Amino acid sequence: MNTVIILGLTLVALLVGIRRLARRRRGPDREFDWRPAELRRAPIAFSERTFRTTVPFNLTARLDRAFSLAGELVLVELKTRHRNNAYLSDIVELSGQRVALQRETGRPVRRTGYVAVESPEAGNRKVIPVSLWSEESIHALAKRRQAILTDARIPRATSSCGLCVKCPYQDVCSESL
Repeated sequence: MNTVIILGLTLVALLVGIRRLARRRRGPDREFDWRPAELRRAPIAFSERTFRTTVPFNLTARLDRAFSLAGELVLVELKTRHRNNAYLSDIVELSGQRVALQRETGRPVRRTGYVAVESPEAGNRKVIPVSLWSEESIHALAKRRQAILTDARIPRATSSCGLCVKCPYQDVCSESL
């Protein structure tokens, strides 16, 4: 009887291990199979690298991936989350990366980037194309942020209460909500 239980538990552990390995396989195609069709053969120009600029404002951005494609760089932001969505914060992040990368390297960066969302449960990636903001829009956002930090401007309340949880201005906004 004990032998049957031990064999059963061993079989279950083996199946769980095989499932995890299959979910996180690291074959030669894993780095390519999630990419959008246009980037499957594109070489990685930069990976996990920080770029900085001081013109027209100070900006530091760490990008996940930049691919070389037809004389341009194409940005990809890698995310692990339960929902297969690209958020405004992803677009702002990629747009800031675009500004810093263009300024530091002098190379053109495409106005369309990608957010690759990996599901923690399934391990697969969904790639979502996003339109990036202009340098002027990022500059305006940086100015607005600075004005809020120096109390020259009052922050607006968000329409998403979930964003308020960690906001240092929660007390100020809660009065107007």
